[in-house]
Amino acid sequence: MANQADICVGIDFGTTYTGVSWNTSKERSGQINIIRQWPGEAESEEKVPTVLAREQSGEKTRWGFLCKGLTEEEKWRLFKLLLDPKEHKTRLANSDNGPKVPETMDQVHELVRQYLHQVYTHIRNEIPKLIRSDTAFSRQLRHKTWDSLAIDFIFSTPTTWGAPISQCFRGIIFKAGFGEKKLHRVMLGLTEAEASAVLTCQLRTVGQIHKDDVILAIDAGGGTTDLAFIKATAATANSLSLEEIHPVTGSSAGSIRIDNEFEKIIEERVKQHSETRPALPKDFSLKASQSRDFQSWKHKFKPKDCDRTCDEYFIEEVAGKDLYSHDGLGIREGRLYFTRRQLKNCFDIALREIEGLIKDALGNFEASNRRQGVARHVNYVILSGGLGSSSYVLKELTTLFSRLGNEANSCVTGSRVLGAEDHARTAVVEGLLYDRRAKGARALGEHKARANYGIIVEEPRPKDPALNENTKQYTADTTVFVTDRIRWLVKFGETIQVGKPITVEITKRLEKSDQRKWTEKIVWLKGPDSFLPETVEDGKAFGMEVLHCVDIEVRKGTKLSSRRTFMGTTAYHKCHFNLSLAVGPSGDCDVEVSENVIKLSG
Repeated sequence: MANQADICVGIDFGTTYTGVSWNTSKERSGQINIIRQWPGEAESEEKVPTVLAREQSGEKTRWGFLCKGLTEEEKWRLFKLLLDPKEHKTRLANSDNGPKVPETMDQVHELVRQYLHQVYTHIRNEIPKLIRSDTAFSRQLRHKTWDSLAIDFIFSTPTTWGAPISQCFRGIIFKAGFGEKKLHRVMLGLTEAEASAVLTCQLRTVGQIHKDDVILAIDAGGGTTDLAFIKATAATANSLSLEEIHPVTGSSAGSIRIDNEFEKIIEERVKQHSETRPALPKDFSLKASQSRDFQSWKHKFKPKDCDRTCDEYFIEEVAGKDLYSHDGLGIREGRLYFTRRQLKNCFDIALREIEGLIKDALGNFEASNRRQGVARHVNYVILSGGLGSSSYVLKELTTLFSRLGNEANSCVTGSRVLGAEDHARTAVVEGLLYDRRAKGARALGEHKARANYGIIVEEPRPKDPALNENTKQYTADTTVFVTDRIRWLVKFGETIQVGKPITVEITKRLEKSDQRKWTEKIVWLKGPDSFLPETVEDGKAFGMEVLHCVDIEVRKGTKLSSRRTFMGTTAYHKCHFNLSLAVGPSGDCDVEVSENVIKLSG
């Protein structure tokens, strides 16, 4: 495939909404387009709901806006969160309260696959149609078929995902149809915080962000809030080069917490008047929190509304019966009423979680600076994401940073808090492509490793062997080898340069009876940790996992060196080869091999 794709497609698979961007890398590369037309919605919408119908009939799958007429019990929602096995286990244990949860992780993976397949199908139909109808594109591009287009599909991930989840997600993406054509590639790009930082920094280059400025990017979305510390390293007339100066972080704090708190308010009303439950729709409280009216009030909520504590909002068509009234439930003639103060309290509970995340992140950032003997000051805080687009959230976080800035030796003294303005909801999906606009370079050229990565190797047994080592001795050879040693290639907090993988030389020993095929294993251990285990057995005790397996075969015609015994016979053959490990911002990894071997899979 040519180095530069015809089309780059960015996909921000979100907890509550999903966005898609695209641009033509070779023509009008500076223009990033957002898909705004979706099945089931006549209006222009920059995102589509991350929702699937639980029951599918016929060949037509109901997803996104096509699920508008369904009740909550007829939908699958929030399944992105369930890709984290811990989150799945927690939500499954509490599935009586809230959206239904699939029983197994395999079912979760299938839901994600089904949804992403619908997104892929829409992209496959929509983008070629938009290109063909625009005469500003070249005739050559407009007449290419989907299969003949070189396309890069680039996905964002939340910072809350460890590498095993990201690696699993990449596999699901392929199963959904992305990358199935010969000229199509799939890759995990920047994390959500990094992507939003790239876009919002570029938008504010003129007269605001300058070389050596430090930016804290906060992407507050539906299910997670992600943070990244970025430094501007160089500036041109209309763009910045950026580097990450601290590992990204995040937590499961987002706008769905507001929904959950509102649901609790309504459910408490119902509990106090339990005699009304038979007259109400099933999952009445959940239905109210997910109603279009409540979501609209939530998105419109502004700081000035907080002073009007007596004013009321209402939700229509949620009580199930026309003109149904009950004072205790706050229902009058079919409308469910609640106050601005109640909505503010829901926001404030979600904000307390985000504020805790910010304080922890700043504390870790300052501690890291002290260890490195550097003094870094955050010049700008940039807020993006669905929840980040709220003017109320912007006001509250501005107050928070002002308060934190008054503390002694604070790294945020005088920091300016800015919103992403019109791009708040699309900052991630636009940033994914903005990062790749310059040929041969990235806007974010460096990122920090969030974990430790190693490879399992065979090495001569040390003089002081560990008790739990697995060993092997080859025929007629006196050397004892340890078969499960770990060679750590990337450590937590180290700087990773984009496009520059870590390359190591590996020696594989093969007996005469061995096949010329084997599997190399990349292991992953969550960081930071001052002690890294030396063997697989020790690693298991620390939670180490096998992240990636690569099947390898000796290249045909390769002449292998031999280890001779004192009798002159061959003890084993040795195959020397190079292995290159590339770790992406999302924590996933790619492996390439060279010299005497070829990669069969992985």
